[in-house]
Amino acid sequence: MKGREGLRRFKQRPASTDISSVGSRHSHRRRHKCGLLSAFFLTAAGMVSPGGCVRRWPEAAKHPLTTVEQVRRLSPEAAAAQPPVRLRGAVTFSDGALWLLFVQDATGAIRVEGAPLAGSALARGRMIEVAGTASAGWPSPSVISTSIHMSDQPGPLPAPVKPSAQELISGRLQYRYVEVEGPVKSAVIDRGGKLALVIRALGWDIRALVRDLFPSETHSLVDSVVRAHGVLVTSFDARGRAIGVKLWVAAAKDIAVESIAPAAEEVPFRTARSILSRTEPSEHQVRLRGSVSREDGKLLLRDSSGVPLRAAKNNTITTRGPVDILGFTTEERGAPVLTECRLVDWARKGRRPSSLPPLVTVGQIKALSEDQARVGYPVRLQVIVTYRNPLANNTFAIDETGGIYLALRPGVQPAPQYGDRIEVEGSVGPGDFAPIVSVTSLRITDRQPLPPQPILKWNNFSPESQTARGWKPRGWYIRSGRKGGCAC
Repeated sequence: MKGREGLRRFKQRPASTDISSVGSRHSHRRRHKCGLLSAFFLTAAGMVSPGGCVRRWPEAAKHPLTTVEQVRRLSPEAAAAQPPVRLRGAVTFSDGALWLLFVQDATGAIRVEGAPLAGSALARGRMIEVAGTASAGWPSPSVISTSIHMSDQPGPLPAPVKPSAQELISGRLQYRYVEVEGPVKSAVIDRGGKLALVIRALGWDIRALVRDLFPSETHSLVDSVVRAHGVLVTSFDARGRAIGVKLWVAAAKDIAVESIAPAAEEVPFRTARSILSRTEPSEHQVRLRGSVSREDGKLLLRDSSGVPLRAAKNNTITTRGPVDILGFTTEERGAPVLTECRLVDWARKGRRPSSLPPLVTVGQIKALSEDQARVGYPVRLQVIVTYRNPLANNTFAIDETGGIYLALRPGVQPAPQYGDRIEVEGSVGPGDFAPIVSVTSLRITDRQPLPPQPILKWNNFSPESQTARGWKPRGWYIRSGRKGGCAC
């Protein structure tokens, strides 16, 4: 068999027979792309025969794998043969917008991919049966689903595992439902509109992403000790060494505050010299007073001890005269540095975000800087929907002052349609290119004709001014076609 025919056969997988067929066509295209990439890497690794054919699992139809442990024990070559799988387990986390599903049975946990995830709402604890095939992955195999059958009633979640420092990075608890506890180093709204926490636990900065918008004030979480329940995902490099830890958290109720952070003015002062002399980074905030300057491209803090202390690259503080700064210490290239820095005055204000004025126009939101957008200003908008894709959960809307991207959180009903005039409440997030709105509640008031679109001319075009806004291009037609499965 020629290599090209082998790739074609590798790409041909059974179409989705999902209980929810929404998105199966999109998923099929996506799996075709994945098939090409997988075939390339598997060929390089010697997992594909010289003729280009994937070695199929023997007696495939007779003996499907029925436990997570059986799938996880597959060697890369065995997983590449795509053995059939039929698993029954409990849902520990799902996000239809991101096509994320984690399932756990008595033997372990695994990630499930495939068309049935598109737009589906799978309640945590619900017992499901997944049929499909195993797929080679890193650091362990996953399951490509062709169908998912749900039980009628949600069941209890598995008891969370409390990992040790070694278990956290060993991979043995990969995708398991776990509990971690430690101080919060950072609490911001990420570019996707989700609450993103950095929890210092077991010697690692664990990035916890909360799927459902946190209903309470988030900035007071910084330096509070929290107990979080979620799905553990550890990232590894090519040599199998742990390089990062993530926790997928479903809702605010999975974050419990064990001890509240002290007020900013109650944090004792430290000197740069004392921080540099410590061998272990501090797990809690430190407070320093000094001047911030930039020297040779590095941000430095100099206090009364005369010793410069470098700030990490991710800090947003600017050069200025004597200031009080709160921050955490970490290590970069073997030397202590300050990270997650905040001015004490800003920290005081950040403890009362409920006092922030609600933003009522798109123009007010678009005028925010990235740092301001991370504060999480409350939003109350009246807008008209200009685009809605329920499969990708993409929604754009417009008012008299501009256009905006709306990130609809799970459970927000009713689903808006193109042309609906809606009232939304939520909070601001920084977005990838411009601020976005993470929507917590929505009400459809009526249907309105869309406002006239402005003519787009290159001499007055700027991405910042036109982001999420409807417009008509006028100029020479060059060509049209398809890219990534979309007309363009």
